[in-house]
Amino acid sequence: MDVKSAESLAVIHRRFHDLHFKAYTFNLGDPTEVVNIRVVAFGKVKKHPLKPSKAPRRAKAKQSRTRSVYLDESGFKRIPVFSRDSIPVGAKIRGPAVIEEPTATTIIKKGNLMTVDRYGNLMVEV
Repeated sequence: MDVKSAESLAVIHRRFHDLHFKAYTFNLGDPTEVVNIRVVAFGKVKKHPLKPSKAPRRAKAKQSRTRSVYLDESGFKRIPVFSRDSIPVGAKIRGPAVIEEPTATTIIKKGNLMTVDRYGNLMVEV
């Protein structure tokens, strides 16, 4: 470590202890242990244009099964469940329905209409 780095490290160490004492009214002394570091960074990235899905367009989605779901207005009811992967671009599903995928579950309430747009997004009309 060069002299400049050693001086910078000493300044950081002193400032840490000053701020810690100000926040908590005590210091633990040496050695100082760094447990967590949080870094926030901002930058500009090139925005890529959205591309329409290349999946074939079909009007129907295949229901995979039904499931008993508690609905406020009518208690438990068996409603259709669709696998997200099986819903094609252009498909429409009227609620109530459940859309399942590995990282999310989408509930389509009674009277709502879900459509898959040309980019593959689920659009829900309330």
